[in-house]
Amino acid sequence: MKYAMILMVIAASTAASAQTDSLKQQLAYYPLQIGDTWEYIAYTNEASSPYPIIDSVSAFSLTVTGDSTLPDGLDYRVLLYKNLYPPHDTDVILERVDTLTGSVFSYAPLPFDSTLKNHERQIDSLYAEPSDTIGSSRGAPFAPSYWDYGTSYNSTVCKSMAMDSVLHVATEVKTFQELGPLAGENHQLGKGFGLSFEDESWDIGSTDTYLVYAKLGGVEYGQMLDAVVQHATVPSSPALFQNYPNPFNPTTVITYALPRSEFVTLRVYDILGQAVRTLVSSYKLSGTHSVTFDASSLASGVYLYSLHTGTYIATKKLLFLK
Repeated sequence: MKYAMILMVIAASTAASAQTDSLKQQLAYYPLQIGDTWEYIAYTNEASSPYPIIDSVSAFSLTVTGDSTLPDGLDYRVLLYKNLYPPHDTDVILERVDTLTGSVFSYAPLPFDSTLKNHERQIDSLYAEPSDTIGSSRGAPFAPSYWDYGTSYNSTVCKSMAMDSVLHVATEVKTFQELGPLAGENHQLGKGFGLSFEDESWDIGSTDTYLVYAKLGGVEYGQMLDAVVQHATVPSSPALFQNYPNPFNPTTVITYALPRSEFVTLRVYDILGQAVRTLVSSYKLSGTHSVTFDASSLASGVYLYSLHTGTYIATKKLLFLK
């Protein structure tokens, strides 16, 4: 009997150890250690009548900078969100992982919207297996300042779990797809990497976001965007960049670069070619400049913005959606 009890204790201990190891494997789908950094590039494609195709590229990084305990008593990781291209703003995201349930939550402190103020939103379930449906959804860009769609969210199904490559490393990847009105939206979590891909759809287009670089636990994967971004935003010739965000409501940032100091005119026109706003009409020093366009007094629709210098003219489209 004594030996039987010992064997039972050993078996129970082994089972508990195996379960703990299994949980650690699942939690590896969402690393959130201080110092971890991810860089993403996003491609936006808009092509739906009556709007013409508008393509734009943006890039941003996420870095875990510390911890924060909120009044609700829960501990969150603090993530710094930073636009890399065009480089014009930063934001803060608070996220936590419930190790008991495997749920990932994001906290959005939004003082301008009482329905979302101090709102915690479930965005993932790390323990989900193929065909499992979970009551969570990402359904919005990474920066919480864009969370303007209310407190309800769609259900999400875990579509598959298979070996794939993330930043040239073979690893297991879970693919999730939202159900309901935005059923085209999906995202992937790579074990050891976290969010590796996200496709966000709306009625006139979509944005595909790809992980291109990560520094996790001090180990680097992929290629940093810094050098590429620096080269793109400070060219040796005049340049007018795509506004960001696009579509926007009600403000967006337009960036342009000058290889030399000269007089600059930057105007916004409606689709009929009528000038609706002069954003810049002055002498500017060489370098990269950004200006914010506030369209709150205008009607929704497609607009053109045009940059004129002594030797350079460029025009691009932007989309204002109220």
